[in-house]
Amino acid sequence: MTPARLLRTASIAEAITWALLLVAMGFKYLWAPEIGTPLVAFAGAAHGTVFLSYLFSGVVISAHYRWPLWAVVCGGLASIPPFMTLAYDWWMHKKGMLAGGWDDEVTVTWTPAPLVARMGGVVPWARRHPITLSVIAFVVFVVIFVPALTRG
Repeated sequence: MTPARLLRTASIAEAITWALLLVAMGFKYLWAPEIGTPLVAFAGAAHGTVFLSYLFSGVVISAHYRWPLWAVVCGGLASIPPFMTLAYDWWMHKKGMLAGGWDDEVTVTWTPAPLVARMGGVVPWARRHPITLSVIAFVVFVVIFVPALTRG
């Protein structure tokens, strides 16, 4: 999977879970609260998981391409309003910020964001240690969502 494909997949998944959450909220507050309440819990957890996955993917992709600060900030902000991740994905493709794959050498004509510049080794490390990365991601999601789901 190329970085461009990863961002597109994460953007689409984030938009789909936004739609599910909005429909569930419609059921809860407008049509049928008895159906909507459990739907909101399910859709909210799904959207939260995909939201964090989108942000994580964005960090890894921005580190790979050594994006400038404005691109990283816009990517994070695009995850807040519904469906804006799709527009952000389209915009980054149009600007040519997603050219090449993981193995291609990236040449930058801009100044990378300071944090992104320090994270330059994230992608090579992640490619060498996929199981460790998966375990870390799983633990982070458990730490975040178990307390949220047990509060009821």
